[in-house]
Amino acid sequence: GGTGSAFPAGSVIINEFLPDSSAAGGDKGHEWIEFVNTTAGDIDLLDWSVERATSSSFSTRYTFDAVTISPGTHLVLGG
Repeated sequence: GGTGSAFPAGSVIINEFLPDSSAAGGDKGHEWIEFVNTTAGDIDLLDWSVERATSSSFSTRYTFDAVTISPGTHLVLGG
């Protein structure tokens, strides 16, 4: 969660995601995850984090800077 802010469960949900394809010629570098703010107010994601895992460990952590998701809007994180 953010800097001490508490939000009810379901306030920010993962709406869609596209994982890395293991197929030959996969889509490396085109993975993404989409978050949605389901509340009626802004949600600041400062210091929230997302981790990428392999089959045996967590390998990459992304921590948000000062990013706000407005009510009912989407935020896509990818690369």
